[in-house]
Amino acid sequence: MIYDIGMNNRVRYSLGESGVNTLYVIGVNPSTACPQRLDSTLNNVKKFAGILGFDSYLMLNLYPQRATDPNQLHLRSNRKIHRENLRFIEMYIPESATVWAAWGDLIEKRAYLYKSLMDIHNLLTHKKISWIQYDMPTKRGHPKHPARKKQEDRFQEFDLANYLNTIR
Repeated sequence: MIYDIGMNNRVRYSLGESGVNTLYVIGVNPSTACPQRLDSTLNNVKKFAGILGFDSYLMLNLYPQRATDPNQLHLRSNRKIHRENLRFIEMYIPESATVWAAWGDLIEKRAYLYKSLMDIHNLLTHKKISWIQYDMPTKRGHPKHPARKKQEDRFQEFDLANYLNTIR
């Protein structure tokens, strides 16, 4: 298992399994899930990884603060944990990886989440990432969050650069 936490377990940078062919997932904010107790989101991520032919998965986030209620996210981004989050994302996501965009409408919860996504995009642009999303975007135009999704292979390509230009 891969499990990186910080700040007395108030921050989770990553949670998943290591393997040869990993599906990387970028959500919004981590829950209280841990390796011994996955939540519905991570159980779905694990199942989808298998459906898509991956032998492992790694959940990362736009912002690593643990908050089971997104309304409890920091009002302002903590620069220190944001930089550390970027460090983990850069360290884990290799060249030519497949990354599932999975933040849903929650990206609108705080203004800094869009900035976090821009930083992640800038960090990974040179790595030739294949971005995917589940099904069609939400009504508000965001890639759907993995919680409570049907266990079907309804994935499609996701153009992150175009998305970033249209949601601004």
